[in-house]
Amino acid sequence: MIPRRLPGAAALGLLAALLAHGLLFGSGHAVGGSFHDALVTLGCVATVCLLAGFAALARAGAAHTADGSVLGVRLERSLPGVGGVFTAAALCFAGGESLEPPHADHGVLATLAALFVAAWLLRTIARAGVRAIAAIAIAVARVRFAAREPVEIVCSQPFVFSWRAPVSRRHFARPPPANAAFARA
Repeated sequence: MIPRRLPGAAALGLLAALLAHGLLFGSGHAVGGSFHDALVTLGCVATVCLLAGFAALARAGAAHTADGSVLGVRLERSLPGVGGVFTAAALCFAGGESLEPPHADHGVLATLAALFVAAWLLRTIARAGVRAIAAIAIAVARVRFAAREPVEIVCSQPFVFSWRAPVSRRHFARPPPANAAFARA
């Protein structure tokens, strides 16, 4: 398995193991025995981390792709296949069952079928989720900020230019010399 797919396989495998346990045993007993809350919390945290990781990858790749479907396909390469999710789910299921006290088991074939169905379902949901994240990242990256529109200032009275005599508009090129003020005294 490619190393970039391991986090996804671990997260989806744990969720698939929890789902398969729920399919097989219902609410008869909790997976992991006294560690049930820790396993469910770990599954939720792994899901949030997986979503955040794919969102970060989508945000980084949004500037370099023209379409969300292209980015979605690129992000799907980081998702594990059904076989990887199934293998991780089988390992998590075996680990969870080893933490429980002895109880009546279902057959191996039913357990494997439940694990495969859960792995396939979560892989399909993950594919759709990654494509949605890619589409959202492209949509956010393409939105430009609204341009400032010019504001028209409306005055109640129009401004009128007054034409003064050229003499009143006369300006000196330079000020008078400083000693001229002392000469009169």
